[in-house]
Amino acid sequence: MKENIRNESKKKLKYYLENPGYFSILILGDSGTGKTYILKELFNELEVNDDKVGYFYPFQIGESKKSINEIFTKEYIVIKDAEGLSDIQQDIIFEALSTNDGKIGFDENKGLKRIIFISSYNVEQLRESKEHWSDKFWDRVAQLVVKIPSFKDFSSEIKNDFKSVWKKMNFKVYKKFPEDVEFYEWLKNNCGTFAGNFRDLDKIAILWHQYRIMEYEKVEQKFKVDVETRIFRKVRKDFESFTHFPTQKADSSNIFEFEKGKTWEQIDRAFKSKFKKWAKENYGTIINATKELNMPPRKMDKW
Repeated sequence: MKENIRNESKKKLKYYLENPGYFSILILGDSGTGKTYILKELFNELEVNDDKVGYFYPFQIGESKKSINEIFTKEYIVIKDAEGLSDIQQDIIFEALSTNDGKIGFDENKGLKRIIFISSYNVEQLRESKEHWSDKFWDRVAQLVVKIPSFKDFSSEIKNDFKSVWKKMNFKVYKKFPEDVEFYEWLKNNCGTFAGNFRDLDKIAILWHQYRIMEYEKVEQKFKVDVETRIFRKVRKDFESFTHFPTQKADSSNIFEFEKGKTWEQIDRAFKSKFKKWAKENYGTIINATKELNMPPRKMDKW
């Protein structure tokens, strides 16, 4: 039987974390595939205490050597949404990583550490388009790469994936794991369309538990097959009608999201980068886009 490729990815990542070298690790995967969740699971397995790990978004680490050096106080440094690192941040982190002895950082904070970059963008977006990372930064960061697969890559294991989500919820009442056959057939046949991946499974688990409370508290009875089937059909209806994560194009090149916590300069830079990429994809060249959009010549050159 073919091994679950999600488990294969997890084993690969665990090996990289245990590897005696001090290389960077890049974790890729669609939004919601559990990249950070799996990483935290492995830290627990490896008995890495929480105080040894620092989690950061690009907007939290600043754009000076001093501010970035301040994050190098942890043994493991995890940068989430790493595609959002600015050119300045990339240059400084590149310098911190440019070492022959594995000692990462600057001055008094320099030590043996591991930096882990997490991104929902694919290789083509990060490397080939050159819209997010420079060539030299990619070369330095992509030393060890793990891709966490989505449901569409291995739908036959969806029941085990849902079990892990149900266990994570740690429900205090009505916590018996759902066993409805019709439910798992529906999951297996439709999970490839779950744009939210594990986030969608979270919602399904929460819905199921809430309907159990409503159904079983009314009649005060033990779990019954017909009640569980009725719950499944209500969950499916709610999920398909209201709560599922909205389907998006894989490259999301025409979508711009405003993020709370970023400065207006960071938002402005991110918007210009997205706009420039969109213009090139839709008009062939930046020059053609400038003409068609009635923009001043060379307006986008420095974006």
